[in-house]
Amino acid sequence: MDQISTKAIPLHTIKYSDSALIARLFTRECGLVGVIVRGGNSKRSNKRRLLAPFSLLHANLSAKSGRDLMSLTDLALELPLPHIHSQLAKSSLVMFLSEVLLKTLEEHYVNHALFDFVWDAIQALDQVDKTSNFHLWFLIKLSEFYGFAPHPSERTSAVYFDLVSGEFCDRFREKETANVATSALLATIAGMKFDRAIDLKISNSERKALLDALISYYGFQISGLKEINSHHILETVLND
Repeated sequence: MDQISTKAIPLHTIKYSDSALIARLFTRECGLVGVIVRGGNSKRSNKRRLLAPFSLLHANLSAKSGRDLMSLTDLALELPLPHIHSQLAKSSLVMFLSEVLLKTLEEHYVNHALFDFVWDAIQALDQVDKTSNFHLWFLIKLSEFYGFAPHPSERTSAVYFDLVSGEFCDRFREKETANVATSALLATIAGMKFDRAIDLKISNSERKALLDALISYYGFQISGLKEINSHHILETVLND
């Protein structure tokens, strides 16, 4: 039996029995794993509270050969996040981005740089006041770790972003390229550091168009990607 001590980010939980949960954790040392949390389904359980999506935790896990699910032996809060679950806009972003990660991460794929990016981004989300562009910046930066970052072009005629190739091109194709305005916005945010991207002033319609394009882009790049649904709720919240 292997014992693993690791930082962990909860993405999703489901009921396993009257007293237990199955949690999907993105961990630094094991990647994305399924974990049985005994006693986690109790209303009085501290584990249930800790396993809120995007909490920053430290977990001790036990793995047995031949078993898909690991067992949780200990769980503790690594860093407190006072705002991320209590503010509607931020909790809506958590719901959306945790769904994105759950559906795009490869099981057991270990990438310390990717994990550290997500860990640091969660801390940034908790601390910032402006959140309307956070998910756009996150999706663009996440694509770099997945190996399909948008490729800029030096050609002035390449004004359309090709959702299939990930390159900028000079010909518009329905459903396979973003329009000129959306393509320009994508290129702008992709070239910005976090603080500038968060402060960038864009309209709700521009934000929605870019989000729709990025979700389509992920769909073209990741074979078998399941439909991402929670962005509809996110758009409603951010547009209020």
